[in-house]
Amino acid sequence: MKVWSGIEDKLAGVSSQNRAKRKFLMRTSYYGQTVELDGQGRVLVPAVLRESAQMKGEVDVFGNLDYLEVMNHTRVLDDLKNSPYTEEDDKAELAQERLKRFGEKVRLVQSPFSRIAEVAQDLGIPPVDGVLADLGVSSMQLDQGERGFSFREAAPLDMRMDTANDELTADEIVNRWSEKEIADLLYREADEHDSRRIAKAIVRARPLRDTAHLATTVAGARKQWGRQRLHPATKTFLALRIAVNREMEELGQFLSRTPATMNSGGRWVVLSYHSREDRLVKRAFQEGERAGTLRVLTKHVIQPSEQETMGNPRSRSAKLRCAERV
Repeated sequence: MKVWSGIEDKLAGVSSQNRAKRKFLMRTSYYGQTVELDGQGRVLVPAVLRESAQMKGEVDVFGNLDYLEVMNHTRVLDDLKNSPYTEEDDKAELAQERLKRFGEKVRLVQSPFSRIAEVAQDLGIPPVDGVLADLGVSSMQLDQGERGFSFREAAPLDMRMDTANDELTADEIVNRWSEKEIADLLYREADEHDSRRIAKAIVRARPLRDTAHLATTVAGARKQWGRQRLHPATKTFLALRIAVNREMEELGQFLSRTPATMNSGGRWVVLSYHSREDRLVKRAFQEGERAGTLRVLTKHVIQPSEQETMGNPRSRSAKLRCAERV
């Protein structure tokens, strides 16, 4: 597209910090790849995209507000039923509404990642051709202040993904755990180098009333290392969320059990959002390759472009890795 190529050339000469440029990119959803039409007006999907998605023959394109999804036509109806959806009841209802056009071909399952093998067996699902795991927290959950995931407003120190079944809360950790336990948690789960200083401040500030109180306490204890891109409490909140929901234990079991649910040649894609998650995924893929059960397709982690992070700031920490079942 000559017109868009000209726009790209102009944008390349403008600083990424330019407000007008940022506003333009956000409004135009500047993601994806440029595609061309053939002589019959059909969209030609780039070869790299076709290969990574194992697209052969016809594809279906679905639109939803500001993005398009390209799917293999034969798998939309035949294989979609093999992709259980994990979420809470209210989110599952929303997903059901969005996916209702597929009818009985979609099965929504509320279950942790670690139970992928049991769920597949219980539902009689045969080995699948693809598994996609997005390890990120739902933006809908982050935006619910009462859940305690955000430090931008005063809310209960909860942080449970599953409020109906999980018992441990962030309140119990910050108000009852020992200073050493808190410090070890922050360093282990979030690579927080000021963990001991922060843990000491947390214990001194007890009882911590809400997320705003915790955020203020952490910000006051943490050292300032030059210009800060993230809020000082970001890593502390991340570590607490991981501990409350046993995320690393769940991920470890998911990584060890998933290959048994896949067909030879099936693709396994994992999106992680912080360094420890990514290390576990990378190690699992490498171990699978050494064992002869996987072939790593992403020798280097794939991260979002500058343009994508401008339009979707929450994608800035995303890391994608892909492997093929041997």
